[in-house]
Amino acid sequence: MKRKNDSEKTINMPKYARKQTRSNLESERILLRKLGLFDAKDVYRNIRAKETAAWPLSVPRIYPEKPAVEFVRRALRLTRMALRLIREELRLLGSKKEIRFAIVLRETGRVIGIISLREINYRSKVAETGFWIGRDFWGKGLATEAVSLALEFGFKELQLHRVNAWTAEENIGSRRVMEKCGFKLEGVMRDAYFVNGRRSNRLGYGILESEYKAV
Repeated sequence: MKRKNDSEKTINMPKYARKQTRSNLESERILLRKLGLFDAKDVYRNIRAKETAAWPLSVPRIYPEKPAVEFVRRALRLTRMALRLIREELRLLGSKKEIRFAIVLRETGRVIGIISLREINYRSKVAETGFWIGRDFWGKGLATEAVSLALEFGFKELQLHRVNAWTAEENIGSRRVMEKCGFKLEGVMRDAYFVNGRRSNRLGYGILESEYKAV
């Protein structure tokens, strides 16, 4: 872990973005912070690659820049709503609110992907995570770092008991990330996805707070 002063020197981003950064949501190479409208261009640069949008169902399939702006605008609204619930300590049964974080590469200050905690149920203390990272940043372990940070936030800040995750069976990269972060494969939904022109099984993963602490 780098000291806070080190991160301020190496990260080049707008003042608003720096204010959204939490010290406990950063690792050696990345940090997680709330999305802002100023992130639209970075999001667009990453989702325009067909390989990036091949598997994650949360990535827009239309690549012009305007949809990217609307995607970030909607995510920001949902994030504000979710954080307001947290501040007010509401525990709503079956809440559908979500928190989305920009995955920022510390070296450049650029957004390279998005990770979320969604389907947050504050009474049962359960949520679901999902993420995507731009094609140029695959195979570097950055997604694993992002998921680890999101789990830290979920278990420590939201006091969750369990986090779920889903992925297509053919999405080997996502499966490896889940396994490295301590998720357990818990079930298979046959032909539950139709992606890239073919049917795919949906794999269900889960991790408990006690398992997270043991990783």
